[in-house]
Amino acid sequence: MKINLKQVKLTFSIILIGFSISISAQSPSQEEFLPINPPIDFEVFASKEILSIQNVFMRPLKKMEKFSVFNMLTYSQFYEDKNVVFVGSTTLNYEVAKNLSISGGIATNSIDGIHPILGINYAYVSKEMLLILAPSIDLIDDKSLEALFLYEYKPRLSKKTNLYTRIQFLYNHNIRQDTHNRSYLNLRLGLSFNNISIGIGSNLDAFGPYKIKKENYGLFAKFLI
Repeated sequence: MKINLKQVKLTFSIILIGFSISISAQSPSQEEFLPINPPIDFEVFASKEILSIQNVFMRPLKKMEKFSVFNMLTYSQFYEDKNVVFVGSTTLNYEVAKNLSISGGIATNSIDGIHPILGINYAYVSKEMLLILAPSIDLIDDKSLEALFLYEYKPRLSKKTNLYTRIQFLYNHNIRQDTHNRSYLNLRLGLSFNNISIGIGSNLDAFGPYKIKKENYGLFAKFLI
């Protein structure tokens, strides 16, 4: 029986989404986890060519004080060619210095499938700012280097309203072939009201060694779970 690799990749991505949401939706007891920091978010971005869903969370583990779990998954559906693109990772992080951790786990994408990774995770969180830097390397034959940069700035405008801005950048490079695999730059600008952020955004994607570009501009809604 032949194995459909595309179905395996898609199934695994859906499992990651479900795992993320199921954990996010729980209300863990204080005995099991420290308070969630930064907040878990679930975002939907839509334009005339694409529907994109992203889930991000980072959770410290109380019983293992220096350990935390980080998960990020982006799933995109292009309307015209019905092409599905996803990229994500789930890592267990060990803190070696303030805000700095060594990370290891699994990553998946719609081209290479599932692969183990090892990297570094820097995370700084405050009421108005979130900064994540996460370079990693694939532990497979065609080793790839990947760098994730995520920056959110959320200054208060009034008692119930905050400005919401985000810059999110990812670059994946094949070391053996010295070629570009995948990159994107996602930008967001909007307003936050309690646990909901809405506004305008752009997803600027590039695929493959020739950096085939797809630019999308639309609206987003982000919900804290």
